[in-house]
Amino acid sequence: MEALFYKGNRASQVTTEIEVILFDLGGVLIELGESPFNLDWVDPGNHETTSNWHLSSANMGFDKGLISAQSFARAFKADLKLNASPQQIIDHFRNWPIGPYNGVHKLLQSLRAQYRIAILTNTNALHWPRIVDEFDLIAEAEQVFASHQLGMIKPEVEIYQHVLAQLEVAPQRVLFLDDNQNNIDTAQQLGLQGLQVKGFEAVLAGLKTMEIEY
Repeated sequence: MEALFYKGNRASQVTTEIEVILFDLGGVLIELGESPFNLDWVDPGNHETTSNWHLSSANMGFDKGLISAQSFARAFKADLKLNASPQQIIDHFRNWPIGPYNGVHKLLQSLRAQYRIAILTNTNALHWPRIVDEFDLIAEAEQVFASHQLGMIKPEVEIYQHVLAQLEVAPQRVLFLDDNQNNIDTAQQLGLQGLQVKGFEAVLAGLKTMEIEY
């Protein structure tokens, strides 16, 4: 698999020692399926709208913990004009995360010997139980920041400020890995070191570029 990682300008000029490695989950530590909704539910000509599904009011409200799963499914159906019932949408969306990439637990356990490990994820009430009970990643991190529990989402500035305050760490001593460039951009504007990574092979490659041994 090709490793896809992108090194921001600030990251390329790093001189400060890293204390905390802050990971996103989906597309970084957790493998995701092809789409959060069945592509057969999309009418021809509506693919441009569905390509920005993560920016829909339904998804952002759900990730902030402001609406229930049923309300999310009804709004998601309306926002994206999906030809599916709310329950079908819920079932597919719940099962979108496949599970941790092979080698994730070993990597985190190795990194914990040298760095503080934290997680910052945009998530929701459907995915969170699987993250906690099925994927067994929470124990690998010192702190986990879940958007639906905080009422904030990436790339809002406030969620990064909250993370830094809770970790009691200077931003330049944090390396943030996320698959969304918008999230990396905000982090870097606040002084964090950031790498956009897409997939676990890219995570490993990105860590090597930062001279982080694992």
